[in-house]
Amino acid sequence: MIYISGPGHGGPALVANTCLEGCYSEIHPDISQDEAGLKKLFTAIRNS
Repeated sequence: MIYISGPGHGGPALVANTCLEGCYSEIHPDISQDEAGLKKLFTAIRNS
């Protein structure tokens, strides 16, 4: 199966799920699973 998500709520929803389960930090080690890492992630999403 291939999951395709577009702009809007699809992309951020996938990022949120992978952050909660810890997979995002495995791929992007500069984004930690603490408050500082979440702030960095949200800033990056907001500026893109």
